[in-house]
This record gives sequence, C-alpha cells and structure tokens, in this order.
Amino acid sequence: MKIIPVIDVMNGIAVRGIGGQRDRYQPLQSRLTLSHDPSVILRTLRDHFNVDTFYIADLDAILTGSANSCLLAELTEPDVHLIVDAGVRSVDDLRRLNDLGVDSIIIGLETLPGPDAAHEFLQCLDSDRLVISLDLKNGRPLTPLPDWQQQDATTLACTFFDAGYRRMILLDLAAVGTSRGIPTLPNCSDIRRMLPDVELVTGGGVRSMADVRAAEAAGADGLLIASALHDERMTAADLSCIR
Repeated sequence: MKIIPVIDVMNGIAVRGIGGQRDRYQPLQSRLTLSHDPSVILRTLRDHFNVDTFYIADLDAILTGSANSCLLAELTEPDVHLIVDAGVRSVDDLRRLNDLGVDSIIIGLETLPGPDAAHEFLQCLDSDRLVISLDLKNGRPLTPLPDWQQQDATTLACTFFDAGYRRMILLDLAAVGTSRGIPTLPNCSDIRRMLPDVELVTGGGVRSMADVRAAEAAGADGLLIASALHDERMTAADLSCIR
C-alpha cells in the first residue's frame, strides 16, 4: 500500500478541498507548516513523512483549462514522483505536461471529451505514464457525457482497461476533506475482482490507519490522503508501519 499525499492548487496556492465544492475551498491550514506555497508544502510532507510520490490537482486547469505551468515546473524535482491532474482535454495539454517533466499524467473523467480522446492519448504517451481517474460525485460518474453518466464505476473501469489503461484512480469528490471514511471501497473490491492486474488508487474521506487497512483489504494499491496528514491524525510513525 502506497500513501500518496494530495496537494490541491488554486490561484497559485495550496487549498483545502471540501466535498468537491470548489467555491468553498480555502487556503490550506496545516499543523505541519504555516505556508500556502505548494513547493513548501511538498517539501514539508516529503521530509516529515518520508514519502516520494505526490498527487497534484491543478484546479485552475481543471475548471478553466488554464494550467499553472510555472508552478508545476517548480514542483518537478528529481527525488519526487508527481501524479498530476491538470484537466487534460487535448493532445496539446498532454504534451505540455510531458514537456514540463510530469512523471504521471492523469486523464480525468471530469474533463475527458470522450472515448476517441482516451484512445488518442494512448497513442501519444506510454500507458505506464497515463492514469485514468474515475471521478465520481456522490457515487455517480462526474462526466459531461450522458452515456458514461449512466454507467457504474466498475463498468467504466473495464471500458478503460479494454482501451489500454492499466493505472486507475477512483475518487468520489463528495468525500474529499470530510473525514467520514472512504465511500469507494466497495467499488474498489469490484474492480479488483474484475481487473486483478490493474494498478488501483483511491482516497477521499480518510480518517485513520483503520481506513488504510480497509482500503488495502478492498484491493487498493495506493491511497490519496490530505486532511489526515495535515491534521496529524496520521503520523510519520503510522506511515512507517505501512511500508
């Protein structure tokens, strides 16, 4: 089980996600640092928790298509692995992130134009560099496409696996920052049963080590965490026990 700290970026600073209600996101409050600078937060989390992989959500890019390219370039360091959601909508977006040195690029259901684009992205970059994000909101697929809105997460996972995607994130935005537990675990179990070879990461609502163990039991390979780290409900000692 790999623990992956999340850094949400909006208007150039780190913010705290709450239930996917982005108009309510506020500057990050952390017990680990007073800074809102994403670079400072990344280094703080890296050094405090001894982690090397980070999930970066560029909310400006997701919402408006305008990526924080300079900031993403600053976050790119030799000793860290970045998994970045910057609202990829086109091959040009994909190439721009690749040129910035982003290690793993997220193709989010929320901004994916359709199946043709999903196939096209696989022609431009190796599948081990691409991560399909099955974005949900209250259990329903968060997508502009009516056909996908009617499908469940497991069906969508199988669709993208058949298309060639081997790395997936399953995240219900309504659970983000709520500390109410991870609602996607039943979906994770179903996906793991159907797709035993897929790399599967989930998160949203993580409270404690009990949730980490539950995610592992559900078949997740990695877990996205933010609030529980910044609130110190999970400690460096806790994370050291996971490895």
